[in-house]
Amino acid sequence: RVAMVSGNTTQERADTQYGQLGYWRLTSLRVHALVAMIQEGIPCLLFEPDALWVSNPLQDPCLWTAEHDLVAFVDGANIGFGWLLMEPTPATKRILNKMLARYDQQLVPYASDDSRSIAEIAGEQKIFQLMLLGEENATVRIQWLSQTKYVSGLWYLNETYRRECRREGVPYVLNNNWARGNAVKIQRAQKWGHWFLQDSRR
Repeated sequence: RVAMVSGNTTQERADTQYGQLGYWRLTSLRVHALVAMIQEGIPCLLFEPDALWVSNPLQDPCLWTAEHDLVAFVDGANIGFGWLLMEPTPATKRILNKMLARYDQQLVPYASDDSRSIAEIAGEQKIFQLMLLGEENATVRIQWLSQTKYVSGLWYLNETYRRECRREGVPYVLNNNWARGNAVKIQRAQKWGHWFLQDSRR
């Protein structure tokens, strides 16, 4: 069964800008979907559609060789939600359920508010990070991926990081994050030759 959440109309896009309540409600749906699949014993690979797959990451032996609950990339100083492989282990189920409960609890005071309202919400990545550094630190087995093979959007901003990545050869994935809004991301991708649609900026 495939479930899709529409976001193509002008109204829907206006209601889901970063920082607005509609955005946080939409990302809550993503966490609910992840939890549902993990509870059913389905491994999940979470990645962002604006990332550039330079080579096939599914052929990376680092994804499949270690005993782990999570396989994650480093996004700056944080765990990255732009590339996260989750195995349906008891530890993964526990931390995801806790994260979902805390995330949704933040939305309760805004239940009757308009989707375009600005809401002070800690995103799922931040909650996940705090849990992994705190109470779940010793209970979740994490396989950390190479920062030069699974590359943060800081690549676009930091020349030193770009040189380090280039020394290590071709990466698997380059994430187009650390930028807010589609227009900025498209412009950046075009500047670096990472945009492949012709006659279209959509």
